[in-house]
Amino acid sequence: MKRRILSAVVPVLLLAASVLALSGLGGCAVYSVPKDERTVGTMVDDSTIRTTIKSELMQRDASDGYAVKVYSYDGRVFLVGEVQSSFRDPAVSIARKVKGVRSVTTHWFDPGTGNTADDLAISTKVRTNLIAEKALSSTQIDHEVYGGHVVLLGMVRAQADVDRAVAVARGVGGVRSVKSYLIP
Repeated sequence: MKRRILSAVVPVLLLAASVLALSGLGGCAVYSVPKDERTVGTMVDDSTIRTTIKSELMQRDASDGYAVKVYSYDGRVFLVGEVQSSFRDPAVSIARKVKGVRSVTTHWFDPGTGNTADDLAISTKVRTNLIAEKALSSTQIDHEVYGGHVVLLGMVRAQADVDRAVAVARGVGGVRSVKSYLIP
């Protein structure tokens, strides 16, 4: 009986192992498959951090709170947006008080800098070009565009990926500058 069950199970296990290997899972990772280097627990923590900060920013001032984009990677928080100068220090203070935050980095723009049709077109081209770059896992790279100024955020494998992503963004027509907060 045990021999019959084993002979039926082994081919199924071999087939499953083959499928995993071909799909890029199970140790033979194909880099074009979306992959996040963080653990599931860290991703959940980062999501909780982002949500908590955003909620508290909105409670303080709905307009400026809405304008702040909040990113968190392994407890490293990035605040990006067009906000009044009077909102910037309180936003940082709010972020620093959230459990799990290891650091807070800001990239502020003056109100009226962006959110134009040109920024939307640039953003689309940056995303498209990052996706087309086979050497990069563009699913790891977030970006914001304000007045043609591109801000790159996220986690990548190595410094070479940071350099490549910056070069790709700079190569898009209409881009005035690129600031990278990519974490290798």
